[in-house]
Amino acid sequence: WLEAHPRLGPFLRDWRTRRAIPRRAKAAAVIGMAGSWALVHWTVDRPWVSVGVAAVLLTVAAWIVTRPS
Repeated sequence: WLEAHPRLGPFLRDWRTRRAIPRRAKAAAVIGMAGSWALVHWTVDRPWVSVGVAAVLLTVAAWIVTRPS
């Protein structure tokens, strides 16, 4: 029923058929991850936590950005 939804359906069909993520969604995801990392960086005392979180977020961001639009 979600694929028939007028607003969500096209995104879900694109993902199912082409594994595509719209550019706007990619930008929102990367900006959200950058903001999350900044929050961790400024609030956690241990630098290795910040580096670890950055490594994970960069890996996920690279995966998102390399999906077709």
